[in-house]
Amino acid sequence: MLTSVQSQVRDTARRSADDASRPRAEDLDRAGEFPEDLYREMAGLGLFEIGVPEPMGGPGFDSVTNALIMEELSRGYASVAGQRGLIELVSTLLVRHGSGEQRARWLPGIHGAEIKVVADFITESVAGTDVSGIRATATRDGAGLRLNGSKIWIHNAPSPIWVMSLCARGERWRQEHVEHGRRPPFRRCRPRAERTDSGSACRPDRVFDI
Repeated sequence: MLTSVQSQVRDTARRSADDASRPRAEDLDRAGEFPEDLYREMAGLGLFEIGVPEPMGGPGFDSVTNALIMEELSRGYASVAGQRGLIELVSTLLVRHGSGEQRARWLPGIHGAEIKVVADFITESVAGTDVSGIRATATRDGAGLRLNGSKIWIHNAPSPIWVMSLCARGERWRQEHVEHGRRPPFRRCRPRAERTDSGSACRPDRVFDI
């Protein structure tokens, strides 16, 4: 049995999928467009960062509520749901591993879709969902970190405003985030035949050397 809050959130996500994303799904998929207006609307409905604790500005909902949102949005347009999943991933890593200053600086903008584009540097040629195999490294370099390695299949690679990268550091595997004032360097590879995730600015033909 769902709680009254879970049912309410599910119904909100369902209406968003039926009224906003599903009618446009075919056109967006064909054009490969990034529907910024849909994400702003979802942010206004409170569908972002739902797992962020209340003291940090979120509602502090559980994983069942998150799954309900993802299920309903996927029914409307899977690419939009995938982009929202990226936002949840980034905000979760900030909550669990970010400093107080980082959380205060970035969580509100991501939550309200004021930061339009976030990107994740996770997948490598030797590591995908098994992040324990990541080989890119992050080492201290003065007041910052020096990242060394390569990442592929970058969500929102063409226009990241905020970048989160998973790297190895010493003997531990942990999350580090890097803020880029400009687009990171990349080299273009031969395009693949697979379709991209049209609801996000995902480019399968780009490899980032970090």
